[in-house]
Amino acid sequence: MDDDEQPLAPPADETPTTAPIDLEPSTRAERPVVVRSAEAIRKPASRTSAIIAIIPWLILFGVFVVETDWKYFTSWLLAGTIMTFAFYVFDKVFAKTGSSRVPEGILWGMGLLGGVIGGWLGMIVLRHKFAHRSFWAVQILASIIWIAIGVWIFFIR
Repeated sequence: MDDDEQPLAPPADETPTTAPIDLEPSTRAERPVVVRSAEAIRKPASRTSAIIAIIPWLILFGVFVVETDWKYFTSWLLAGTIMTFAFYVFDKVFAKTGSSRVPEGILWGMGLLGGVIGGWLGMIVLRHKFAHRSFWAVQILASIIWIAIGVWIFFIR
């Protein structure tokens, strides 16, 4: 390394250490080794979780549309209810085992996109995220939105 070059600083959640490297039998150099904290390793991938959530939701929705004579609204809500409740179950199991968790934003988004009934079931039946005010606020908002959409579809339109 030249005298004017500065080593890059590691991110805040990583601790640098050094380890010897054998370049030649007579010469040893030291290179930085990054040790990540447990919190940095356990950060969930929101994009991956969103993809894992939406694909089965869409498949279930397609099955309900093809196999039943329900309105799209009913099929969408039922598929969303099943998938949202399943994700609450997964998150509850992951929380107990210490595994990587489902991001809160994914659970909120699933509730807002139509999984509101599954969200309520997950909160009340499983007692999961029950004490979090943010989940109550999102669930109440999602309930108001989807009740209004249902009233408009079934009674006003």
